[in-house]
Order: sequence, then structure tokens, then C-alpha cells
Amino acid sequence: MVQCGSVSDPDSLLGFLEGPVGHGLAQVDLPLLAHARDAACHGDYGELVRLDYLSSACRAPFELREAASRIGRQRMEILRSVWSRHFNVPVLDLPCEQAPVVAGVEAHVLGVPKNNAMLAYAHGAFAAVLSAAVKLLRLGQTTVQQLLLECGLSLQSLIQTADKVSLEDLGSFAPLLDTSSMRHERCPARLFLS
Repeated sequence: MVQCGSVSDPDSLLGFLEGPVGHGLAQVDLPLLAHARDAACHGDYGELVRLDYLSSACRAPFELREAASRIGRQRMEILRSVWSRHFNVPVLDLPCEQAPVVAGVEAHVLGVPKNNAMLAYAHGAFAAVLSAAVKLLRLGQTTVQQLLLECGLSLQSLIQTADKVSLEDLGSFAPLLDTSSMRHERCPARLFLS
């Protein structure tokens, strides 16, 4: 997005965060987290596998799909190796270990209320993009904190939207983000791999 010029300064970065990133959170990740938390609460492991596949299918670019699985695997490993000493962590074999699904399981295991889990997940997503943007746009910490605050002001609205998204309506449309991600997969030099 930076390379093609659609994100070039704090204002366009905020538009990107509130646009494609916020839309993806409200229409895909947060509803998946909520549904996964509910499935884990009911011990419905078949539904968790279905949600995991659905999460993977909602990410067309390979790199985005892999990043969500890599982050999910890391979260699951922490859940198993750290939290299982004090909490009852179910034995799961999720095929993709997508981040929002694992976050839903984690919220159930740790007893985190659904809205709090969604708040933390969305805040983390915004913070991750801003962390990369610091390197790409040479933003100062004050600017980053201002942008994070602006994103934080939209969190309740994102959660309210996500609460209304059924599994049948799950999905996001962000063609510029998808095509930029697909181009990034094949670039000889990349900023990072999640």
C-alpha cells in the first residue's frame, strides 16, 4: 500500500486503518472470534474446525492467510505451554490455526468476556499495522499514539457491527489490500513476514 502510494502519510494511514483494516476486523476477524468463543464454550470442536477453515477461506492472498495461521499457531502454543498449567486447555487439532479462531478459544479458556476479547484483538491488529508503518513512513511515536487513539475511538462501533455479522454474511471486500498483498508475496525485498 505504501509502495503504490495509497498510504503515504498519517492521514492516508488513518484512512487505511479505519477503512480496509477496520472493515476486515468488523466483517471477518471479530465475528469469527466471537463464534469461536461460543463454540469453545459449548465444547463444539467440529464447529471450531469449520470456523478455522472459514477464516482461512476469507483470506484470498496467500501471505495474509499464512500470517493469520502463523500468529494463530503462536497463540495456540502459548495457550498450551503456558496457560495449561493453570487453566483447562482443550486438546484441539485445528487444521489452519487461524488467529481469530484461536483467540476465541483463548478467550473461553481464560474466561475473558467476548467484548473484551474483541477489543484486545482489534487493538492488537491496529497496533501491528502501526508498528510496520513506523518503519515504512518514518512516523514518530507521538503520531503513532495519536493514530492508535483514533483507531481506539472506533473499537466499540467495530464490535457492534461484528456482533450483527452472521456466519452467512461473513466476508470483506478490499481489492486494493488484496492485490497489494498478492504483489508483496512476490517482491524480492519485503518489510517482514508475520
